Amino acid sequence: MGQSTCGPDLLTAFFRMETIEHFAKIVLSAELAGGPVLLSSREVAKLMAARARYFVTPPPAAAPSFLRRTTPVSPPGRTSPSHAKRT
Repeated sequence: MGQSTCGPDLLTAFFRMETIEHFAKIVLSAELAGGPVLLSSREVAKLMAARARYFVTPPPAAAPSFLRRTTPVSPPGRTSPSHAKRT
């Protein structure tokens, strides 16, 4: 499976590809550590508050569509709690 990116200029397309590669490494590491776990709202808020200490600018009000997720994604062979079979 191959990936491609585009953008208004070569640098933007390159950074988008770097983002995909970085995300793939994170997912692989999470899988090797037993599977990804979603952070709670409290944990996300704590991380967002820590951004200023590391001089990270806040994200734009409207994230680009390629960064937005509209449905939860489960790793292959796993189901998310909301999609788990009920017996």
